[in-house]
Amino acid sequence: MHKAIRHFSFSPSGGAGGVAHILSAEQSAAGCDSALITRISSNLRNRPLSAPLHTLAAATDEYILKKPGFAAPISVARDALSIDLGEHLTPSTIVHLHGINGTVSLEWLSHHNPHQPIVWTLHDMNPFTGACHYSLGCSGFQKQCTDCPAVRGLWHSTVTKALARKTASLARFTNLRLVAPSTWLADQALQAPATQGIPITVIPNPIRDTFFDQVPDKDHEGAERPTTVVAVAQNLDDPVKDIATVVSAFRSLASSNPRATLLLVGRGGHRFASENIHVIAPVDSQGLCRILDSAQALVVASVAENAPLVIAEAGARGCVPVVRAVGGMPEMVSLLGDGSVFSNEEELATHLGQLLATSPSAQGKRRKALTSKAHESFSARASAAAYAKVYGDLE
Repeated sequence: MHKAIRHFSFSPSGGAGGVAHILSAEQSAAGCDSALITRISSNLRNRPLSAPLHTLAAATDEYILKKPGFAAPISVARDALSIDLGEHLTPSTIVHLHGINGTVSLEWLSHHNPHQPIVWTLHDMNPFTGACHYSLGCSGFQKQCTDCPAVRGLWHSTVTKALARKTASLARFTNLRLVAPSTWLADQALQAPATQGIPITVIPNPIRDTFFDQVPDKDHEGAERPTTVVAVAQNLDDPVKDIATVVSAFRSLASSNPRATLLLVGRGGHRFASENIHVIAPVDSQGLCRILDSAQALVVASVAENAPLVIAEAGARGCVPVVRAVGGMPEMVSLLGDGSVFSNEEELATHLGQLLATSPSAQGKRRKALTSKAHESFSARASAAAYAKVYGDLE
């Protein structure tokens, strides 16, 4: 790969930004001219004044446009903001888009550079909806996003027009390829008029090499059974993450597993704390590795999700994922070759009970197998090799 690659994402952190950062770093290490272009240097929540217009636009989306009670985020006002792309592009530059709301204007790019080689990694449904990042069962994006349930009635036409502009912009590109981290998201894109007819490839998102560092060997006779369950969320009080169901299922096992501990990692969540439920502030990658090394199971109970990196990160540390049957999460469990899928609280409690009853030797074998599978599917090297083939298909 001799062409320059420029990854665009709003920030270098979070799901989309994290993937962009990992992939760009791996490409650079392999000798490619690859760089990540972002709007902010960290998290907008932690540094709102670092991009005041974006903070205002995000607040407009959340508190003015979005309908109260709609659980997923939306992006409408943010899409009116963009950086100057001209200085980053030459005709041969491969533009690799990630989470672009407020960073790249599709309209500008399609009008000024319609023949630009472009790869767009879809991290949620927003690239082919009028507003929402997850439709939560609404199929309006398959038509024109009329009467959008995600926004107040006053803004229905705004969402319809936003989708029309997005669809028209995508239609102008002549050299565009889509990538989805899961078959589920690829299937959603194939049903959307905005992205129909655009070639799409499924490539699992990569995780940081830190998670593939030496995993402690827990496979020895007489070892004390791990009795720790962990749940991770950027915001533990976010209803989409449904930490309440994790807590309730865990508490139902308390009488038969009195030594079991539930660790909740993220902001907020203090209302869940009790004698055997501990809330831990957000940690870095090494801190998360230590937590996952001590845990027997990771639970992801989100009601709207694509392919959260924490599932692959847990697998890389040998921690068994237990995930809700939503989005691309069951597919990640299949790639790891181990884990459980649940649809309700009762099923979650059953899966956790079975895991907590597993013998130490069986746990050790599962951890080793999970680590190996995670490396096959979710390493940066595997991801970069798959993307090189997609780049090669560009004209």
